[in-house]
Amino acid sequence: MSLPALSGRFEIGDKMILTKIFAYLRALRIQYQTQNALARLDHRELADIGLNRDQIDDVAHRVAFGH
Repeated sequence: MSLPALSGRFEIGDKMILTKIFAYLRALRIQYQTQNALARLDHRELADIGLNRDQIDDVAHRVAFGH
């Protein structure tokens, strides 16, 4: 039995799995970037958009993953 990645052949299911993996990695990158951007704001700027420091992680997750 050869591995698809080693043989260069992918089944349709393999491509779907890879697509999901890359989508997840992209969402993680968006979450990280959002957390960093929000962390740079001071407390007044966060208050202007209705947030506090405790909410940054939750908001970044919602932005990236949509829930």
